[in-house]
Amino acid sequence: MPHYSNDIQRIYNDNKYISIHCEESDTLGCKFINKNNVTNDGYADYILLGDSHANSQIHTVLESIPKDKSLIYIGSSACLFSPNLGSTQRDLTGCNSAINIAYNTILPKNIGSTVIFIQRTNIYFQGYNNNEGEDTKKDIRYNVSSSLISSEDVFTNTLCSLVDNYKIFATKPTPEQTVNVPNYQIKSLLLNKNNDISISLEHYKKRNKLNELLFKKLDDCGVNILNPEPYLCNEINCPIINDGTSVYLDDDHLSLFGADLLLPMFKDALRK
Repeated sequence: MPHYSNDIQRIYNDNKYISIHCEESDTLGCKFINKNNVTNDGYADYILLGDSHANSQIHTVLESIPKDKSLIYIGSSACLFSPNLGSTQRDLTGCNSAINIAYNTILPKNIGSTVIFIQRTNIYFQGYNNNEGEDTKKDIRYNVSSSLISSEDVFTNTLCSLVDNYKIFATKPTPEQTVNVPNYQIKSLLLNKNNDISISLEHYKKRNKLNELLFKKLDDCGVNILNPEPYLCNEINCPIINDGTSVYLDDDHLSLFGADLLLPMFKDALRK
């Protein structure tokens, strides 16, 4: 799992963007703004909400927005940004804190802004990939206290409720590989093997069948959908290596190089 503060320092050490507010904790809330247009009025043109997948793509989002615009990022690892969801298997304190900041402080101050959701939605409704070797006792799926509504409906209803006051974007999940890609590369090099273990496009589509239904509902209510598939997959598979460089930090987080493959997608959407 990438560490937030280290990633932020690594990405922004060129001083292209500066941090107006950044706290190192389980919940990270930072405001990044072009250094030539610094303001402290609490307004941001763009708001990025999400889990560690948002964190691994934040530099690409920043590169995609106009240089005179500002962005606030609020993120928490393994956190689905929808209120009123719970889990019997894990502590959601950090996640709930981030959600509270987003919905009760940041969003009300920024009516009319563009809000971008980047989340690994498939694990929140289906659990981890069987191939990931995760401890099944640490199930990451969400639940709700009422049997009258599903966690999937809470998710879609939350985003749909925002479209009247914000321009909402939601990204479909990035392909999840079945191995830690950098570790696999090292092992393959040592053993002089070069097997391509990239997941197939069929595997990716099967894994995201439920997500397709959810994102269809989001599209129908006016949420703008961003689809990484054309940028990370071909007609056969979703490669772990592109032009000799790893696309992933581990099995599911994009590397800086991998995230930059999504630059055309974000630029086309966020600069309209």
